[in-house]
Amino acid sequence: MRPYPTVKGCLLLVCLTIIPYLVEYLEVLVYTKIKYLSKKIEVIHISKELNAIEKKLEEIRRERERADREFKSLIYQQKLADSKQERRERTHRIATKGAMLEKYFDCESYSFDDTEELLKTFANFVKENRPKKFKEKYHGPKQNE
Repeated sequence: MRPYPTVKGCLLLVCLTIIPYLVEYLEVLVYTKIKYLSKKIEVIHISKELNAIEKKLEEIRRERERADREFKSLIYQQKLADSKQERRERTHRIATKGAMLEKYFDCESYSFDDTEELLKTFANFVKENRPKKFKEKYHGPKQNE
């Protein structure tokens, strides 16, 4: 006859039977927890990278705004310089033509009004008798000529 197993023996038998399942269950739990934590760490890492990228993007935006302001400033300065140059050229042209007027019409001592009257007197004659080369060069070729 067989002796009945003792309580100790039964517990030992149950423990030996359950332990592999418990180990497997714990392995699954640990694996799941590790997987969860690694995803969390990955999310944290991605979040940190995203923050770094956002900071870099903001820095680039600020740099672009600064470059835009500088570009606009340079364009404005260039327009001022061009305008100044145009004024210089116009002033030089007017002074040169005025000097030629005084030289060829001998009218240095004339007042502005007298000079204007003199020019009005000869304006139609000059327009009508302008050489053809000046008409074509400065006023374009005429259709009827």
